[in-house]
Amino acid sequence: MRVAVDLTPLPARPSDDARLLALDLVGAVARLNPAWDFHLLTSPSNHATAGTIEGRNVRRFCVSSGATPSAAPWLSRAACLLRRLALPLRRRPPSPLPLPLPPALGADLLFCPLTASSHHDPTVPTVSVLHDFLYLAYPDFLSPQERAEREGAFREAVRVASRLVCVSEHVRQTALQQAGMGPERLRTILVGATERRPPLRWGATSRVLRRYGLSRERFLLYPSSLERHHNHEMLLAAFGTYRARHPATGLRLVLTGGAPGDIREARDAANRMGLGSHVVLTGDLRATEQAALLGACAAVIFPSLYEELGAALLEAMACGKSVLCSDGMSLREVVGDAGILFDPRKPEEIVGALERWELGGLELAQGRERAQSRGGLERMAREYANLFQEALEDRAPRQDSLHGAHSDGWTGGRVIVTFRPSPSPRTLHLTLAPPPVALPGRSKVCVVVNGRADASVDLAPCEPFEARRPLPREGGHVEILIEPTFRPSEHGLGPDTRSLGRPCTQCRLTDAGSSTDLLQGAA
Repeated sequence: MRVAVDLTPLPARPSDDARLLALDLVGAVARLNPAWDFHLLTSPSNHATAGTIEGRNVRRFCVSSGATPSAAPWLSRAACLLRRLALPLRRRPPSPLPLPLPPALGADLLFCPLTASSHHDPTVPTVSVLHDFLYLAYPDFLSPQERAEREGAFREAVRVASRLVCVSEHVRQTALQQAGMGPERLRTILVGATERRPPLRWGATSRVLRRYGLSRERFLLYPSSLERHHNHEMLLAAFGTYRARHPATGLRLVLTGGAPGDIREARDAANRMGLGSHVVLTGDLRATEQAALLGACAAVIFPSLYEELGAALLEAMACGKSVLCSDGMSLREVVGDAGILFDPRKPEEIVGALERWELGGLELAQGRERAQSRGGLERMAREYANLFQEALEDRAPRQDSLHGAHSDGWTGGRVIVTFRPSPSPRTLHLTLAPPPVALPGRSKVCVVVNGRADASVDLAPCEPFEARRPLPREGGHVEILIEPTFRPSEHGLGPDTRSLGRPCTQCRLTDAGSSTDLLQGAA
């Protein structure tokens, strides 16, 4: 099997749990299946990062993000010409089309470990991972653009993926409620303890502790970013109350991660509460530094308002650390009765959890057993590999749809019509109008049905293309390849920089008693 892995949306922050999970997981599946080839699709910003898992059967391919379409294409001369062709226009800017998988890869499967895919190919089964629904639970914590991007990635994954993997049962139940889809396409694969702690050289922990002015077993560690849903301000308020009640305590609080602006805000908040010398903000850490702090801390505290992966808690329990954490979302699934749970919205409950912990209410062996019961990276890799095989065997499209056409009707150089299995005969009716510019030479349109060449037609510059094709009853896809393509901006037709083929004026599937217009839902 050849698996294309879409890592183009890989987060930049080194300690991001979704980023670490994606890299660890792909590396583990590749090691478990040495006869499979894994092709990592990267962007210029994360190509070097993906190199950490490159190996004998794992290779990187830096792919272009493509040109951004014009913000107002209907103002261009090309749109005026389209109106003369009576092509209906949508009153919104067209979204960029998914970039095709590089043909040289010959991919059998597309894996999207970060949900979003800019390289979906309807002829290739897709497996996407759903990490969370923060944009639904706490929409105010995200910008309008971030909410739209997350919602769009989820809806697109529901539309195109053969299988959707949920990292927790809570995510699965939310996805079922939001998507209105059958449960057979959703699979929960729980995150296990990924054993990320690198081996430390002699004296490494002592050096890290000296750098931050810390003492072994005398600080609480919160290993997360400083994003709003991680609830740092509430933790600072609770920690201040705890210190006021127990002035003799020598405990300090260590907060990892965070962009410079977030670190400044957290430091200002700590200073306002009189906690400046008792709170340490480290910023993003290297893996060895994170491992050193985890190994030396007294306990891990995790008051996040929203969390689904829980990887940091599994790692803490696996190495014998006490865990105090929120009781919401999937964290109860992760920790169970091996940690002290509290309501993260109530500082008094956080203080109470700290007091119960200091009384010695946790059995650390129970935490280790809890982490071991979830299994590790190898268990996850086996489950994902089995799911890849399942998706590969289930290739029949679940819906009739048109891919490769912009929302204003223009196609790129490749149009794909997917069609479901049907007990009755059906016919595809497709019409492509000529482009509004006289391109040099003749154009060519090739039709491929379920991977087999069906027709190749040479067209004069002003000649339309019309196809009427009976469709196989077992379902599949029809590809229409258009040559040449052109960019309106290069022909004096406005600022539109898209690579365009021809305007699609009709795409219908008909049977004896009905007709389905696929142009309305083009993607």
